[in-house]
Amino acid sequence: MKIIYGTSIKNSQLIYEGNKEVGFLTGEEGRELLEAQISSVLVIGEPFAIDGPFDFGNQNLASRIYDKLPVLLGQRLKPPPQVVYSLHRMLIGGYLMCMKLKAVVPVSQLFSDVRNRYISRGNMPML
Repeated sequence: MKIIYGTSIKNSQLIYEGNKEVGFLTGEEGRELLEAQISSVLVIGEPFAIDGPFDFGNQNLASRIYDKLPVLLGQRLKPPPQVVYSLHRMLIGGYLMCMKLKAVVPVSQLFSDVRNRYISRGNMPML
């Protein structure tokens, strides 16, 4: 939740903290890897940061992520936790489906609604 919220407000510190909490980062990474990780998360999280509907059919998210893969794969200090692979597959699958369908989705509003319900149930402090 912290990572997605960080992308929605373009806050690199929240993205970094969330990445450490889920095990993407150890805290020992070099600057190049940190920049690649945070910038790739910002690209993936772009639909959450756009005010209004996000046009998945008119984006180049995949190519912008592929550009960062050599650094992400070559300099990572440890593999991401197994549970993260499942989350990635679901997210990427949803994105690919939306791209193929040329969907226009109010992602930011949907996330805001989910986040507010999550917070109101006491699952997360307000960030």
